[in-house]
Amino acid sequence: KPVLLSAALSSGMKLSDQLYGNRGSFTVQGRKISEAEAHERFEWISLKKMIQVSSNVGAAKLALKVGAENYGKRLEELGYGLRTGVGFPGEIAGRVPSRKAWQPLTLANIGFGQGVLVTPIQMLRAYASFLNGGWLVQPSLIKSEGAKAVPPKRIFPQKVADDVVEALQAVTEKPGTGIKANLEG
Repeated sequence: KPVLLSAALSSGMKLSDQLYGNRGSFTVQGRKISEAEAHERFEWISLKKMIQVSSNVGAAKLALKVGAENYGKRLEELGYGLRTGVGFPGEIAGRVPSRKAWQPLTLANIGFGQGVLVTPIQMLRAYASFLNGGWLVQPSLIKSEGAKAVPPKRIFPQKVADDVVEALQAVTEKPGTGIKANLEG
C-alpha cells in the first residue's frame, strides 16, 4: 500500500485526497473486495487514513485510479519482479504479473498487496527508498574489497517520500493498525 501511495503522490495526488470506501466492500469484475475486518465500513477516507487503517477497499480503488501504467512503472522502478543483486545465493526475483495481463481485478488486488510475490529484501529496499528521500539503494550483504558500489537512483521526489513516511507514522497512532509499535519520541 505505501508503494501504491508513492505512485499516487507522484502523479499529483495529495495525502488529503479522498476516496469513497463503499462502507466496506465493492465489486470489480464480479468479485467482491472487502476490508480485512468486517466492522470496518469506511465512507470517505483520505489517502493518509487509507494507509493508517490499511484499507483494502481504499487501496483497490486507488490502484484503479492511478492506473496500471503508473502503478506498474513504480513496481518496476522499485525492482519488484527482479533479483536485487544483493549477492545472496539462491535469491529469487519474486513475481509481478505482466502488465499486458492486468485486468481491473488484477490491478485492484495488486493495489492492496495480493497477486504479487515480493521477497523480504525487495520489501526492505522499497521501504528504505521512502526513508532515503526517494533514492533507491542497491542492497549488499557485505562490502568487499574491489566491489563496485552501484550509485543510488532517484525514483521519486523527497516530498513524495516525506508524505509516505508521514502516512506510515500514522499507522502507529489511533486508529492505526500498528499502535502497539508506537515508540515514545
